[in-house]
Amino acid sequence: MSDSSGSLAPARVTLINPPSAPGTLANREGAAGMGVVYPAGERFLYPPHTLATVAAALRQAGYSVQLLDLVVSPHDEAALQADVICVLVSWATLQNDLDYIAALRAQTSARILALGSSLRFIAAQVAEGCPADAVLVGEAEGCCVEAVEYVRTNPSDSPRILTNHILRAANCDGDGWTADLAALPFPAWDLVPTSRYPLLSVFASKGCPDGCLYCPYSAAQGHRSRVRSIDSVVDEVAWLAHTFAPERVVFRDPVFAYQRERVVGFCERLIHSRISLRWECESRPEHFDAELLQLMQRAGCTWVKIGLETTDPTVLAGLQRIGSLGQAGDYLRHAAQVVESCQRLGLGCRLFVLSGLPGQDSAAARHTADWVSAVRPTALNVKALELYPGTLEASAPADTEQQMAILLAARAEIMAAQRPRGLISRARSWLRQLRRRMAR
Repeated sequence: MSDSSGSLAPARVTLINPPSAPGTLANREGAAGMGVVYPAGERFLYPPHTLATVAAALRQAGYSVQLLDLVVSPHDEAALQADVICVLVSWATLQNDLDYIAALRAQTSARILALGSSLRFIAAQVAEGCPADAVLVGEAEGCCVEAVEYVRTNPSDSPRILTNHILRAANCDGDGWTADLAALPFPAWDLVPTSRYPLLSVFASKGCPDGCLYCPYSAAQGHRSRVRSIDSVVDEVAWLAHTFAPERVVFRDPVFAYQRERVVGFCERLIHSRISLRWECESRPEHFDAELLQLMQRAGCTWVKIGLETTDPTVLAGLQRIGSLGQAGDYLRHAAQVVESCQRLGLGCRLFVLSGLPGQDSAAARHTADWVSAVRPTALNVKALELYPGTLEASAPADTEQQMAILLAARAEIMAAQRPRGLISRARSWLRQLRRRMAR
């Protein structure tokens, strides 16, 4: 392809986050890219980190790149004039995404590549269910350049399901995991309508070495913890603060504090560099302690999230959230200590619990609700167990709805009690942050 001067023009690539199905809000980045679907009107939404990073990698390789985030922005007909169109697909939004690709095929002659972390489990279903030219299996960030070039230059009768055994991308292993996260460019947030999101996201690591049978993060990212260098993460946070000044940054690592010394080094670097940015993270309860939480707060952390899931020892052990029944007491004590430390420091602490866990009944849900009500976290998220591909196979207990009602009642109680205390706590936290900034 040549431009008007006769020189070779860069290949054009358009990346698309498809629109939500009517009456819903599609959060394709949720659940490690497996996707989450909310009712229309829900306000929480992760920005399309996968597409933003793919865009940066393609742009770095010389492609002309556009990004359409149709979940929050209108359609742009001109963006379909591309050589390759990459469409983000998730398991939770699968039928809507297949229908979108079918409609897209009728509007453009561009080659279409489906991508997304859940495609390692549903690639054949996607290939059979829509007219995409190819389906990428693996983490697209690490092999998107090779995948786009393959789709752009190979004939239509080439293999449609692309693994790294075909692509041979240098920064992906044989299973499609990105080998070196630090080698990825920072996401191209300039192509994303960031004003429509309350946050931007960062991955300091991917993967989780624990074996929780229900967890989509282990399924989508693997059981090996792949970490970036502290320098790389600090550089990205500084770049975000200076370039985009987001309201807050959310670290999407499933176990942010798995390696305590890395978190200490990261926080000390942030403090030393005088980077002012509000951030939050998630990890297992035993990964946090009072001293670490205090250091994190000094470095700008405002919220921590921990997955409690349930207080039932048998269920915890059966789902491999803990190694044995005997570890349940320590697990719950750690969780209570994290909540107490956060209360004392003025940090937000959000607990996550699940209804419908295999082996859990209404009595166990009641025990979990009573325990959570007693420790009083800043916030409580209640979800029904979603059986994602690559996780356990089980049937929902007959009383799942009753469990949900019990846990939601505890959430309402916590929310009512937190309103005055939460305002005071947040005011104190903001005052401490202001004093630190003034001291700098």
